[in-house]
Amino acid sequence: MNALLKYGEIALRGKNRGLFENRLMDIVRKATGAKINKEQGRFLVKDIEDLEPFTKIIGISAVCPVEIIPENDMESLKALVLNHAKEKLPEKFTFKIVTKRANKNYPFTSPEINTILGGHILENIENARVDVNNPEHTIYVELRNNAYVYSQILKGVGGLPSGAGRAISLLSGGIDSPVATFLTARRGLDITPLYFHAPPYTTEHAKQKVIDICKTLSNYTGTLNLHIINFTDIQLFLHKNTEHAKLTIFLKRAMVQLAEELAKRLRANALIMGDSIGQVASQTIQSIQVIDDAAKNFPIIRPLATNDKQEIIDIAKKIGTYDISIRPFEDCCTIFVAKHPETKPDKRTIRRMEARIKEELTEKILYAVEHVEIMEL
Repeated sequence: MNALLKYGEIALRGKNRGLFENRLMDIVRKATGAKINKEQGRFLVKDIEDLEPFTKIIGISAVCPVEIIPENDMESLKALVLNHAKEKLPEKFTFKIVTKRANKNYPFTSPEINTILGGHILENIENARVDVNNPEHTIYVELRNNAYVYSQILKGVGGLPSGAGRAISLLSGGIDSPVATFLTARRGLDITPLYFHAPPYTTEHAKQKVIDICKTLSNYTGTLNLHIINFTDIQLFLHKNTEHAKLTIFLKRAMVQLAEELAKRLRANALIMGDSIGQVASQTIQSIQVIDDAAKNFPIIRPLATNDKQEIIDIAKKIGTYDISIRPFEDCCTIFVAKHPETKPDKRTIRRMEARIKEELTEKILYAVEHVEIMEL
């Protein structure tokens, strides 16, 4: 089987388009082992058995199984389109032809080709009918270096290929952060997932959730190096030395500081969090402002900031992380959450309280990062 791979945004990259194309080609080769060549505005992969892996590669917007002829004469094209209709479509169908003539040397215009090919099908297939407004089937013809015919389009995930920078993703076992990680990866960032493990308060089952989530995300991103930080000592320290209603804020600030320290060591460019404004107490706009105050050197990207929960769930189901995320094993924040958490923390108050424990907290953060566990998934 042969297929045309379409890419969306890369076509808009102007002078940098070639760099993005070459990067994406390398990713496709590494992910699938396929033979891949450039076409005019497309990639061509040959002799493949399964189309699905290509639909999960970030940067590919569509995958089209094609039939190819090197000859660009009309008689060869008419024969190819007719044979395609007989083999791929049912005995009775409505259709239209859509031609894209990237090869401007071809002697007919796209509307003329549509008319010629459509008429040839009508003359040779008794139960075929043209319906240009609402056809049951569309036969696509692309005239490039070769002539390509197809009637099936598998949607890809789109976006931009990796290589634009690196981001540390604060990844829990919940629904939101895997989706935020995926969406950021679609913007061309290489992802380093970071998980905060707090034994014995979080079990190995909770850790396994995150491992399985990373394995699923790696279908889209390629290999992920999951960084696991033991958060127990820091969590207990903050539980003992801060007001209970403010504990979640202090925990989130500590996570940001840990992620920043890791980002410095890995030469990353940003942090990712899965917050959706107003979803929980630590995600009110006031809480987000105070949590962001802990980030001194890196921007925090929140792809889900304006999404509601159902929208996030829909994406999670689509990318395959939802069923893993709803396994009944809690993360560290869930276990230590206050009964009545503060929803409108004051930044100056939090800073003042944190300053009293800053020296010891910093030591614990540095120790935790120095003893990070790394898993290649």
